[in-house]
Amino acid sequence: IRYDFNAAYEISTLQKLHRDIRFNEITGEVDLTDVFGFAENPSSVIERYVTEFEPKIEDGFVLISAEGAESKLCYDKNVWDASIYVEHHARGGENHECIFYCIDFTPKSLEKELTFTLKIK
Repeated sequence: IRYDFNAAYEISTLQKLHRDIRFNEITGEVDLTDVFGFAENPSSVIERYVTEFEPKIEDGFVLISAEGAESKLCYDKNVWDASIYVEHHARGGENHECIFYCIDFTPKSLEKELTFTLKIK
């Protein structure tokens, strides 16, 4: 499956952004690839994934465990850095708080053409 996200962002230098998703029926793994094309080197690029379960950064993957199950978000650690940002939101009144974990992947080098690949196991 391919999605074209060019029109989703109002960034004048963004010329191309598409996402390919492939599902392996045998292993159950999902390969997600985003391809960026810019008119000039961008000042920043962030691939962000949000979860309500606390993730843990490991060597080349991010581990998300919840309710006896786990997922590994595998990425190229030589090309991309991973970090976790926590967001707190009020829900249902001031006494209830929701916590969301933002998993941010940023390229080590900002280029006109960038490819981000995530294998979800």
